[in-house]
Amino acid sequence: PYLDLAHLSDCRGVYDDHVALGAGIIEWPHLFARLEGLTPLYTLETGRHTRKSLAYLNIMPKREQ
Repeated sequence: PYLDLAHLSDCRGVYDDHVALGAGIIEWPHLFARLEGLTPLYTLETGRHTRKSLAYLNIMPKREQ
């Protein structure tokens, strides 16, 4: 099996509200365990919660000096 693109977005289960990853109902550790071994391009649709989502994924861009 292969996967080219994974669009990541979390919600609270009622609306497509694009909360920060980990703040909604999706069980991310379980999902990422299922994707193990695959190397898709990930895109985030988290709006103003992008920094929180990156922190949840333990991926933070370095700040420019």
